[in-house]
Amino acid sequence: MPDRIIDHLATATACVAQEYMYLPMAGRNPHSLERVYSYELYHQLRLATGHIAEYSWGGEVDKGSHPHFINPVIARRKPDLLFHRPGDHEGNLLVVEIKMLRNIDLDAVTKDLETLTAFRTTQGIFRGYEHAVYLLVGDNDEEFSRIKRHAMELYFSGQIDLNLISLFYHKYPEVTANEEMWD
Repeated sequence: MPDRIIDHLATATACVAQEYMYLPMAGRNPHSLERVYSYELYHQLRLATGHIAEYSWGGEVDKGSHPHFINPVIARRKPDLLFHRPGDHEGNLLVVEIKMLRNIDLDAVTKDLETLTAFRTTQGIFRGYEHAVYLLVGDNDEEFSRIKRHAMELYFSGQIDLNLISLFYHKYPEVTANEEMWD
């Protein structure tokens, strides 16, 4: 099952209901909140994958104080989701960053993509993750395209490596996120 972990991620997105993608707010229109969405996706991933021997999902795991993480990018970042074998550098399977598609701060996108690249490429005692996913959430094709253009600029400048990062677009609640191309 660990070898199909990205399929499980995509399947779990289809289980995220409307109220977790667009949180109802008293006296206001529903609002998309990354933390609310991420926690529900985490829950759905745990249900979808069940217990996989020795592996677990972790949310915003802080690697900063660990002595094996000499890469300064990793030491300062907490990815939204990790699927790994805790306590074993050989069991690093999936790192996920999530971004809601509303008034995107491109500096935050840069940080996310640098994080995903670093978690895939780090060498030494800490073995990089086998897969990285950038999950963009919400019905906003304009912002989605703007992020892709920004990512391509970062890629061509050599700042990140998009060949190491899968892009998923979760446009609607209760519908499976689609894997997309960067270009």
